[in-house]
Amino acid sequence: TGSGFYSFEPSITALFPSAPAVFFANAGYLINFEDDVNETFGDQMVGTVDPGDAVRFSFGMAYSINERAAFTLGFKNDWILKTKTEINNATFSSDRLTIASMLLGYSYQLTNKTNINLNLEFGVTDDAPDFLLTFRIPITSAKLWN
Repeated sequence: TGSGFYSFEPSITALFPSAPAVFFANAGYLINFEDDVNETFGDQMVGTVDPGDAVRFSFGMAYSINERAAFTLGFKNDWILKTKTEINNATFSSDRLTIASMLLGYSYQLTNKTNINLNLEFGVTDDAPDFLLTFRIPITSAKLWN
């Protein structure tokens, strides 16, 4: 579900366990690479597109309810820099965006190989979606426990 452009995202994560919680923080920089689209959409010829890079920061806490269940509270913020797009041989720049969200998550371990994850994000800036609900069931094929 990417943007369609190549990118590189170095980041650093810090974890601080304090049972039954784990505090976390992450900082990163997303580098998007310019590409020649060279396609016509309607009567608009789109040439070179340079998607804006992004500065990312998040922090929060994961709290273990028991050995199978946990919930997460957090905050994340992305500062997306200007995108430059060539349309009909003229270059246009977008505005910068600030996308910040409060995070609420729940996870439950069904089996040694299957989890259920439910995450809810509440946008707190005008550029962020009002809310985003994600439901995942990650399944591993590796044997992790006896």
